[in-house]
Amino acid sequence: MIQRTSSLVRAIAALASMRVLAETEPTQLVLPHLVADRAAKEVRIEARATGVQGHTQTEFFLIATNSGHDYEAIAVCMARPSDVHRALEFIGLQPGRPVDPEAIRLWPRGPRVWCEIEWKLPTGGVRRVRIEETVLDTRTGQPLPKTGLVFVGSKWIPAPDGTGKVYAADVEEPNSIASAFNLSTTVLDIPRRGAQGALYDYQVANPATVMPEGTPVTVVMRPEPRPDGTPRARDLDLHVSAGPQPDAHPEFRLCEGVPLRELAKGKLTDIVPSIQTLAERGHDLHLTVRVAPDTPVARLRAIGALVGVLAEHPDVRIEPPPPGQLFYRAFTPDPDFRDRAQRPSQPWELRFQRTSEGQWRAILTQVELGRDILTDQPRFYTTDYPADTPEELRRHLDAHGPGLRVIVVFAPGPMKFGDMMRFLAPLTATHPVVHVYEE
Repeated sequence: MIQRTSSLVRAIAALASMRVLAETEPTQLVLPHLVADRAAKEVRIEARATGVQGHTQTEFFLIATNSGHDYEAIAVCMARPSDVHRALEFIGLQPGRPVDPEAIRLWPRGPRVWCEIEWKLPTGGVRRVRIEETVLDTRTGQPLPKTGLVFVGSKWIPAPDGTGKVYAADVEEPNSIASAFNLSTTVLDIPRRGAQGALYDYQVANPATVMPEGTPVTVVMRPEPRPDGTPRARDLDLHVSAGPQPDAHPEFRLCEGVPLRELAKGKLTDIVPSIQTLAERGHDLHLTVRVAPDTPVARLRAIGALVGVLAEHPDVRIEPPPPGQLFYRAFTPDPDFRDRAQRPSQPWELRFQRTSEGQWRAILTQVELGRDILTDQPRFYTTDYPADTPEELRRHLDAHGPGLRVIVVFAPGPMKFGDMMRFLAPLTATHPVVHVYEE
């Protein structure tokens, strides 16, 4: 464990000089162990190297002093995470939002921040490197790409004593200031999708930038230079519709703004050039997908597959579904999970029938795995709960649930997406994971 505090004399002297500076220069914010300069658009933070050895698996660039993750971090910042957040706001950056898998928010969002680490060399002089250079990707043998970090801002959580909310990075492990994987409680995140488990085996400390344990370092943070002054994040709507003909291409409309301004229209290949143009201008493209209500269920799988192709673009980020919509992956579930015996567990099932009046009714099915009394073989026991209205369906789920937060839907191919969602939308608040199969 590294020495986390400077000498008392040094700390008092440094803080005193910072306060004097703040009184004479109102464009500066001075907090313990950091100075933010609004005119220079720069934050400088006092930190200490952890001394992590080269090729050690590394999950964090920067952690707070109350974190116990020195063994997998590059440096410990002496400033509190919430003060780092405050300093970045002071120089003009507005936090975005961290990932939240439960809300199907899979991409970090926010302005990019250029982070550098500088330290004095034993031979004299100062070395400064981009923070991405301190971590190697073992798959390429190269440092992580110098694409900056995303100022997401740590989420706020209930205070342990029940009095309001607290900044999660201040009080909740791993107390991350800059994470090398997607983390909902970090201040700064990587600008791409990368879960902890997916990256753990591939990111290691760069031996070319390793510093002895306890080496004083300065972390310098600046906004990403954007010559045209436009925000990096760009919000777009992707409207999709399809007729009943199975060989017809779904139609896409790429729109922006309120009121909507159409940027491109046609097949998927017709909107890709607009996507590429915006990406080449340095934008992160946050797409909200909206399926037209008159789209037949039989066409949803093709739509989901095409949106999945678009989602592979490195600058496209598919947003959580708005009310009355589903995440595009709901349309392309694993075909094997149609079979109850192939599922690892049994979620709720939802089916639909036409009434004699031509209206749709829903049937919610609870599935339990048991054993046949005579043969002792696995057997599925089901209980059906019919519902003529979405409200009745919701009451059934509340009375007999919640079970898994998953619903497997079997819907007739001609059924319209809007009719299906009329029943399904009230359930997604508690059961956000949905798999749709054409029955």
